[in-house]
Amino acid sequence: MFFYELSWLTTTVIALSFIAITLALFAWYANSQKDKHKTESKKEQKEFKQFQTQFLIVYVIIMFADWLQGTHMYTLYQSYGVDISTLFLTGFCSSAIFGTIVGSLSDRFGRKRACILYCIIEIGTNLLEHYPNFYLLLIGRLFGGVSTSLLFSVFESWMVSEHHKRGFSENSLQHTFSLSSALNGASAIFAGFVAQTAVEIVGHDIAPFQIAIALTTIAMFIIIFYWKENYGSDEIKNKNTNNSTTTTTTTTTKNKNSENKNNQKKENTSHENNVFKLIYENSLVLLIGLVCSLFEGGMYTFVFMWVPVMQNIIIRIRKEESFRAGVIFSCFMIAVTIGGIIIDLVFTFTKAKSSFLMTIVLSISAISMFICFLFTESLLVIFISFLLIEICVGMFQPISGVLRSEYYSDSKKSTLISISRVFLNILVVGGTKLTDCLNHSTVFAVCSFAFFIALLLQIKFILI
Repeated sequence: MFFYELSWLTTTVIALSFIAITLALFAWYANSQKDKHKTESKKEQKEFKQFQTQFLIVYVIIMFADWLQGTHMYTLYQSYGVDISTLFLTGFCSSAIFGTIVGSLSDRFGRKRACILYCIIEIGTNLLEHYPNFYLLLIGRLFGGVSTSLLFSVFESWMVSEHHKRGFSENSLQHTFSLSSALNGASAIFAGFVAQTAVEIVGHDIAPFQIAIALTTIAMFIIIFYWKENYGSDEIKNKNTNNSTTTTTTTTTKNKNSENKNNQKKENTSHENNVFKLIYENSLVLLIGLVCSLFEGGMYTFVFMWVPVMQNIIIRIRKEESFRAGVIFSCFMIAVTIGGIIIDLVFTFTKAKSSFLMTIVLSISAISMFICFLFTESLLVIFISFLLIEICVGMFQPISGVLRSEYYSDSKKSTLISISRVFLNILVVGGTKLTDCLNHSTVFAVCSFAFFIALLLQIKFILI
């Protein structure tokens, strides 16, 4: 009777929260039991936990600050009366143009320095958001594009390189990626509530940006005083994607095939030329970048679409009085958290290869998006499909991170990630234009096709 009286959205939030908490408790228990049977000494396990905590604290703070800005950026610009689409487009273009440069610089001059640079740029960008001047905001978006490239490359690069340098196991790396994905989803949920509360207290949409400045400053000082500098090693860690527990050595590891062995010997030339040469000659590195870009491009297009699609179904078709976007967003972020926990359990209990798990994620995503194309006006079908896509997003993040750690050279990781994000930003710009020009059903079909192409490329990756 109690659940019957609740709205369908509230019931969904309660149900998803219960699933997430149950899975999280089970994952915690499973990992604690697994720790008892690890071959590493207690000292080594303690060192890894300290390192993992050190990274995750900064990562959660940074991502929480980033989510805070995203909640009210559109409404802030709307209140300023500026050209919103131009500002957003500038950010994407800036990320595409300068992404490769900042990735290369971080590989050569240090990932810790790059992380500190991200914090400085982010603080400056958020300060510029205080001024209702279009040109100052445009400058902020230019630097915002640079900071976005840094956010999604240098933090992962620092963590993976430091993990390898300290000799921790690959299974431990998988756990860190899974945990970061789950915590990212949880921080997004919390950010929505904090941002809304701050706006109501301050009475202005700038409030979340002010909190983001404080949090980014805290993260910067933690990085300065507690993180060590690293540049990565000169090896390609290709372990045939076997999720083994062997630690990374300082010598060249055995590659998946003879093609990768030849590429590995060519990594001692100039940084930029060698990176592009590596992508051109090493099909595995190229395929990982293409698969990730296609999936994330479809995902970001979905981000632009879900609000008008759900709004159309709930208000126009179902004749409901209000559209609770914040609650729907919370449902999606809980689903992301569930996805991160699920993949952590998969890594814990199975020896499934990351490349195979990626095919499952891409298959579910492609099918779910195609179902949206077929049933555009069915609330139940659309909402369940959206939740499945978000669960896949939560699973995709750690899987893609593990694949990059296995096939991307540590010394060039930031550059390689940034280059793939250039293609991603082109796809995002195209996706935003599609949402303006085509109907929802057609855009769903295009996104499904992008996921399907990514699936075919991933299958080719496995067969090589």
